[in-house]
Amino acid sequence: MVTPTPYGAGSSASISCFRSSPDEDVTLSFGRPFQIGLPGSTVQTSTTLPDGSTQSMNGQAVTWDLTSSNDATGLFYCEGSNRGLTTRVYSIIHSIHRRFEPRSGLVTRTINKGEGVTLMIDSVDSGSYPLWHRIRQGAVTELYTDNDMNMYDITIPSSMVSDGDLYATFQHAFSVNDNHFSLIRLIVRDCVSDKWGPPACVAMCDMCYNGGLCNDETGDCICPPGFSGPNCLTACGMHRFGWSCEFQCGPGNIIQSCTGSQFGLPDPYGNSCISGYHGRDCNMVCSSGMFGAGCTQTCHCQSGSCDAFTGVCTSMCSSESCFAGCTPGWSE
Repeated sequence: MVTPTPYGAGSSASISCFRSSPDEDVTLSFGRPFQIGLPGSTVQTSTTLPDGSTQSMNGQAVTWDLTSSNDATGLFYCEGSNRGLTTRVYSIIHSIHRRFEPRSGLVTRTINKGEGVTLMIDSVDSGSYPLWHRIRQGAVTELYTDNDMNMYDITIPSSMVSDGDLYATFQHAFSVNDNHFSLIRLIVRDCVSDKWGPPACVAMCDMCYNGGLCNDETGDCICPPGFSGPNCLTACGMHRFGWSCEFQCGPGNIIQSCTGSQFGLPDPYGNSCISGYHGRDCNMVCSSGMFGAGCTQTCHCQSGSCDAFTGVCTSMCSSESCFAGCTPGWSE
């Protein structure tokens, strides 16, 4: 699921869901997973796409234009079922009136069982301080006291986290009827790191390279946008994504700009930029020595640099541990 307008509610917002092999013919459904529940918001009780939204289909992609309404703010899903397995992916769209936003544009955070998490936001304007709320299946809980006000970072202990919780911040003493709140979705794997198969979680995950994450239910690797294969070892190349790297973003494509777009994959991966970019708007090219989705991967090359999109070294490897058939970011 791709959101080319993650900050476009109130101006221009859309979501596109891509069907890769072997699911090209799957029927897709779209909506909101639960009521957001924030009193005063224009989407407080909504579980559907905004009124007036229009659908278009282009090959294996289904796109919803969510209109220019500010009601396009919130958490959306795309869902499909095949061979008895249902897969759901999510996207978050913020309003053009937002007063806070997730730091570095990270609208999802993934943690393992037993871990806590620190969530971080930045102010978009110079207004009053943020108020933190947790939304759990539509039930809203305040997370602040008088001593917690003006906190742009908040730490949630492991005893309080739950998979799928949505954390919202809005400005103190202001109505949210303009949907100015920010949202961060928390994903909690049901197993500790590198294990899968709850509740026992005794199975070891395979290695998931290039930023891939182990699915705690199946043990499969969920590869970041820009990589594919059982262990995420196949680099798609610049501006390509999909199960078999069959899709492309940029001029003339369904997603007309790779920069500015956020890509949503099945949990526990969540959302990120496509490989080669990072930053709030996913428009900053990886610095020298880094590559991958969100530029989270480190090159191990003699020159210290590699291709930002594939991780392929432009020089020899800097470590004696390299071997024939090196993974991206390494060379012989």
